Amino acid sequence: MKSYPTLYKGTISGAYYLFWGIGMFLSPPIITKIAAYVSFQASMTGYSFIMLLVASGMMKLFGWNITDSQAKISN
Repeated sequence: MKSYPTLYKGTISGAYYLFWGIGMFLSPPIITKIAAYVSFQASMTGYSFIMLLVASGMMKLFGWNITDSQAKISN
């Protein structure tokens, strides 16, 4: 994990919680609108697909490797 200067720690934390709050506030109404137009199952499938894209993007961005994580667990 990278260590950032103390000057930027508040900014990083604030940005994290800003985007978290926006997602928690806007996601339910957006999914409800999509469910009203299409169907609940289609909206949940779309939401699941978005979560899968985010998870795979994070794995690619941070370079997660299964063998490295298994080695850490076994130690």
